[in-house]
Amino acid sequence: MVSVPRPTVTLLAVLVVGAAATGLLATGALAPDGDGRGYEATAFDPETEADVLAHRANGVTNLTADADTNRARRLLDRAAGGETVEISEDDDLSYLGHQSEYAVYGGEYYYLNGTERNGSVRIELDPRTPDEAMDELAVPYDETRPNVQRVVDRGNATVRPPNGSARFGVDAPSVVVRDGTYYVLNPTNQLWFFGQFAALLLAPIVSRIGAVYLATGLGVAGLSALAERRRVLDLQTAVALAVVAALAHGLLAGLLGSGVDHWTADADLVPALAATVGLASPSGLSLGAMLAVGVALRAPRESRDVLLAGGLVVAAVLAGGVLSAVATGIPTPVLTALFGGIPGTVGLGFLLALLGYVHAAPGGGDGDVAGRA
Repeated sequence: MVSVPRPTVTLLAVLVVGAAATGLLATGALAPDGDGRGYEATAFDPETEADVLAHRANGVTNLTADADTNRARRLLDRAAGGETVEISEDDDLSYLGHQSEYAVYGGEYYYLNGTERNGSVRIELDPRTPDEAMDELAVPYDETRPNVQRVVDRGNATVRPPNGSARFGVDAPSVVVRDGTYYVLNPTNQLWFFGQFAALLLAPIVSRIGAVYLATGLGVAGLSALAERRRVLDLQTAVALAVVAALAHGLLAGLLGSGVDHWTADADLVPALAATVGLASPSGLSLGAMLAVGVALRAPRESRDVLLAGGLVVAAVLAGGVLSAVATGIPTPVLTALFGGIPGTVGLGFLLALLGYVHAAPGGGDGDVAGRA
């Protein structure tokens, strides 16, 4: 026989998880790196050190490194000689079909123009002199932002977004020229993008757990204190707490910027916050409704109550998917809700279901001697 945790232990676990998750968000531990991305500057001579630029600059394709087979070298040699090279989309160099930027091959500068059509890729390399390349690539030192200038001055520093908000677009020019000296700027942390992406994925989940766990846990604790007993939840009360938790999640998502999209500096605060609450609340409701599922599962169990609680979870998940689809203009969120949202909610809400189960009021009585802890 599986033993059920004591109500006090379960409630404490919910509150600890909720407080920890909310704390992670409040301290910015899961926020995208608003401090920016680290870069380093390396001086180089455009006339003789084109390969240094190609090796270090993100915005310049290093074709020399790509010529790692005899066939690739022959194709690139033909393109460098002025020929338009056509290859299949299965070729190792087919990724060049999506490139339109400067490139370096064999120590020489080219403008790479790749196109893809009808299953084939065409590659053209238009030669450029070092002066032509630098005229287009290099940004004068005085025209860059102060934190970009700091990279050049110190050799390495952090480049922040212009408006101070974290974005995937945090970037610096590939080349900066100061007093006739050219510097190539390259990021020091190549995994930075993946860290940003992971933070953006985790923040909404942690926000959801933090707000919902904390709101439901505090609600159950308050009701237990008022009633002076542990088993105080009926289905209606559990649903009411789920609604409160949903609103708490929406507010937390808006205030801490972990919702669908936090407002910008030039947006009206109230409409933007209201929009975020509206978009985030269904996911909070679906998770909070797991509390009602736990209550419905406690004996004496009624099929109607179980279906009602489970239906609320499913309906809230689907409502969130529909709202996201309307907001983004694509149907993908609905499919994600169907195939991932429901299992994910059940997994994240298991502890809440357990909380509802151990705090469910006895079917026929007002008191709860056995349920005290």
